[in-house]
Amino acid sequence: MVRSRTEALKILGIRPESKEEDWKSAYRNIVKIYHPDNIASSVNWPEAMDETARLKYSEQMLALAKEALDFLQSENVCIIGNQPKKTSPAPNKPKVVGGGEAYSFSHDQYKQRQQRLHKLDEERKQKRLDELKLKNDILRENERKHKEKEILDQIRWLRVAQIIYDTIEKDKKEKGYDSN
Repeated sequence: MVRSRTEALKILGIRPESKEEDWKSAYRNIVKIYHPDNIASSVNWPEAMDETARLKYSEQMLALAKEALDFLQSENVCIIGNQPKKTSPAPNKPKVVGGGEAYSFSHDQYKQRQQRLHKLDEERKQKRLDELKLKNDILRENERKHKEKEILDQIRWLRVAQIIYDTIEKDKKEKGYDSN
């Protein structure tokens, strides 16, 4: 879940003074990198990641980039607002800073909005939890493979040592040396 402008800019990999066209360009670049049709060639994936994990990670990265772009664009709209009209508002309508017209929520509308916001917040939390679980699974898989490789290396060295020992014993017997 993107919570700040700084976080959104960091996700897109752009500077704070960048403009909307820079945001869109950065987003397009991320899409090029993590698009499902390009994931095999565009990213140096860890060997431990299988195709399914790569696809899932790519989907999450694309969603995160989209969320960052949406956040920046919505923030931009909030900052800029609707351009103020040249004419003054009607006398019975309240004046609103940033242009546009005043809007009041009824209690039901407020509850609905709060429910939607709560639902979005829960979805974002779940999405973040899923991302963390995926990263954790990848780390565990990498750790398991590393331990497995270490064990196999130890077995290979033990086999080499056994072969050397057997060769020495064989040479001793052939040359008539007594091992006792």
